[in-house]
Amino acid sequence: MKGLFYLLLGVLSLAVFGGSPSPDAHVPEGYDFAEYWDDPSPWMDFIDYRKYYYPDGSGPLFLRQGYAPVTTGDLPKLKAYFDDYARWVDDTHCHLHGIYSFDTACIDAEDRYFLVDERLDPAHPVECYRLWFYDAQTATLHVLINKW
Repeated sequence: MKGLFYLLLGVLSLAVFGGSPSPDAHVPEGYDFAEYWDDPSPWMDFIDYRKYYYPDGSGPLFLRQGYAPVTTGDLPKLKAYFDDYARWVDDTHCHLHGIYSFDTACIDAEDRYFLVDERLDPAHPVECYRLWFYDAQTATLHVLINKW
């Protein structure tokens, strides 16, 4: 009976926490340097932020990696993810408080993004997600991870 309990616990943990791609899964090679602010929680990363700085003109690299170009229709969706992330950081005073900032006004058609939406409740438009967002103007890849 105890063995069955641990087996079910392991399967449940894998289903909830394990099937997500790593933050680096969709990061193209060729960046000059990176900054990491990972959740210091010893047992689980719930909210992480990473920035990768690329040489100017790296935009085509992201199209080859499966990133979608930002369209006018994507703007509200992308802003909702960035706004949710900022709200979460401010409300919880987590390790990113005072570090994370992103101006959604800079999002435009030259940018690229890759989104993994891990929403648990369809009623919430923004919940668990991983967003890789390349800002073409600054040649910076922002990686937002929110597992709440």
